[in-house]
Amino acid sequence: MRRFAVIAVCLSFAWKGMAADPAQFGFDPAAEPATNAVALQRALDAGGLVRVAKPGTYRLDRTVYIGDDTELVFAKGTVLAKAAEYGRMMCNRDAGTGRTNVNITVRNLEIADRGINVRPDPNSTLKGLFGHVSFWHVKNLTLTGFRCTEFAKGQYCLQVVGFDGFTIE
Repeated sequence: MRRFAVIAVCLSFAWKGMAADPAQFGFDPAAEPATNAVALQRALDAGGLVRVAKPGTYRLDRTVYIGDDTELVFAKGTVLAKAAEYGRMMCNRDAGTGRTNVNITVRNLEIADRGINVRPDPNSTLKGLFGHVSFWHVKNLTLTGFRCTEFAKGQYCLQVVGFDGFTIE
């Protein structure tokens, strides 16, 4: 009699037509800021469609980077909140490199700095980018349903520099 073993392998990647869900990496309103930042970054690194399905406030303790051909969709009622002094909350992956990122879409993003200012990293190559959400050298950038709440005086919510094809709705 032959015996067969069944082995299940879970692959964490996205391909065209399939959405990556940061929750599968630990992205959760109750999670620590470091866990949320790493989980969201892992999903963004896959590119393609990244969908945050669970509304809530997600605290981040570092910048997350979004690359080419990526659509990031947040459920209505989702807020990214700053939890520590660091640079930006979100930035295009190749900002400051001289390369242009293309085809980036972000939907229903609401951010709150909770009174925590952008503190530029003295070692960063991104001199002059002070927006909590910053894009530098992008082509075909679309932001829909973008909101900034709970901001300290004198802060830049959104900064877009050097673009070709930018739509904000």
